[in-house]
Amino acid sequence: MLSGLFPDCEAPLCLLASSTVLLILADSEHSAIFQCIQGLPENGLRRIILTASGGAFRDWPVEKMKTIKVADALKHPNWSMGRKITVDSATLMNKGLEVIEAHYLFGVDYDNIDIVIHPQSIIHSMVETQDSSVLAQVS
Repeated sequence: MLSGLFPDCEAPLCLLASSTVLLILADSEHSAIFQCIQGLPENGLRRIILTASGGAFRDWPVEKMKTIKVADALKHPNWSMGRKITVDSATLMNKGLEVIEAHYLFGVDYDNIDIVIHPQSIIHSMVETQDSSVLAQVS
């Protein structure tokens, strides 16, 4: 499956392709990527596009950033989550981790992984194929 997308791939999902082990991706962004790449031909993936809501500070002016308090970071505009992930979302730290995860899970170069701010949080992730088509997992 993935080994066809990425010949000579050493990413965990590529290595699992030749085993009987099942890896279930629980994070919505990576699960969405996995769903979108099903059936792509060899070398069919151009890039991964992760989406971010922008977190609690997405509409704040830069000048106001120096007054940020933890309570501000905990006011996520879209989701009700635990404190750590809410702060990670507000600072976009979670997206940095998701880029690293996508790189290692799917064997995609960092230069081919992008993040876009999508305040509506409808699209979990997208992939762009070599013919410039974009496939998205929406919910």
